[in-house]
This record gives sequence, structure tokens and C-alpha cells, in this order.
Amino acid sequence: MSTHAGSRWIEAGIEILNKIQQTQSEPIERASQICAEAIGAGGFVHLFGTGHSRIPVEEMFPRYGSYPGFHPIVELSMTFHTQVVGANGQRQAMFIERMPGLAEVILSNFKFAPKDALMAFSASGLGAVVVEMARGARRRGLPVIAVTSVAQSQAGEVDEQVGARLLDELMSHYTRPEFVYVHEWTQGDVLVWDNRCLVHTATWYDAEKEQRMMWRTTVRGNPGVLYAGEARSWVPREQVPA
Repeated sequence: MSTHAGSRWIEAGIEILNKIQQTQSEPIERASQICAEAIGAGGFVHLFGTGHSRIPVEEMFPRYGSYPGFHPIVELSMTFHTQVVGANGQRQAMFIERMPGLAEVILSNFKFAPKDALMAFSASGLGAVVVEMARGARRRGLPVIAVTSVAQSQAGEVDEQVGARLLDELMSHYTRPEFVYVHEWTQGDVLVWDNRCLVHTATWYDAEKEQRMMWRTTVRGNPGVLYAGEARSWVPREQVPA
């Protein structure tokens, strides 16, 4: 391992990319399907971000040799960072992106079609504008893709006026009754689910009177850095090296 600062920076970047590959491949695949379906049907994938989150919006905007169908929605008041202080300064931009109600004003400038989708970028997923942008898009029937940092989002406090994180907005959608399966257990039941691709939780049961046996089988490597060093679950314990 190199001791040069530049090399360490590159190694840290590679480590992050490896983690993304291990933990986010399925969500990225699903996001790509949503974009392909929207564009293939003649719709748009609307892109939104404030502050430095304008950067991925710019990267996805069509240029020579790239794929059309992505529509950027950026507000100069929250992304035009030529001044740190003074007129058009950073303080104003940070204040504006936390302003409840602004997202609905922005959305009202556009006519969205049912075949459209929205992709929102936010490192923290806490700003009022980006959260309400996702909320407003869902209310209009658009599928919403959020690109955010779970760790950074959970480390911050939710603004009472906003009432949710960007992550919470998505969870309120995919935990709606039509997307949730609740199993009513009876004796002899066997239930199989994909532990990596499903949001799941246990329901209460009387552990003194009932017994549940759970087995985990890893079909292709251990799922990410959280399980690094664990033995593969299908290897008999007596065959696991000490």
C-alpha cells in the first residue's frame, strides 16, 4: 500500500466503489430499469439537486454521444456558487434550500406525464426543497429515485417543518399496504425471502409457546463489508477453518 497522499485518496475511492458494488448493485439496476422504461415510453427522467448535488445533474444532462431523455431541473438560487459572501452568497443559497413550500412552486412550472420519473440527488437528504420535491413528484404519480447517503442522512436531524428525510419519503411509499406482504403463520409453514433485496421485519409471536427456526444461505459471497470475515453459511461448522 502506497504512503503517498494521492494514492491513499485513490485507494479510499476504490474502497467506496467496492462497497457500492457490494451493497447497491440491485438498487442501481432497478433505478436503471425505471429510467429506461420512462424514456422508452417517450417520457422524461427529471433530475433535481441543490448545492453540489447539481454536479450529478450536469453529468447526466445529454451531450455529444450521450443518451437523451434526462431533463435537468436546477435553480440558480441554490446552485450558482460564484460568491461565498455578499450578493448571491452561500448563506442565501443554504437558506433557500431549506425553505418549505418552495419545491411545490418549482414543480408548478412543469407539466409531468404519468410515464415520467424523477431522480433526486442529496448527500444528506434533509433539505426541505429536495424532500418536498420527491414528495410532490410522488403525489403526481411519478416513480422517484433518490441518490443519497444513508449514513449522513441518519446523522442529521429532521427539520420539524419538513417532517421527514428523503429516505423517509421513499419508505412511506414502498411500505404502503399494496406493496407489503404479511404472513399469517401456521404450523409447518416454510417461508423463503431474499434478505438483501427486501425490507423486512419480524411480527410479534409468543416465543415461549412457539418456535421459529431461521437459516441464512448466502448464494454468492458474503453481502458486503458488514459481513467481512464471516464463514459462508452453507459450510458445515466443523469444516470452517479455525
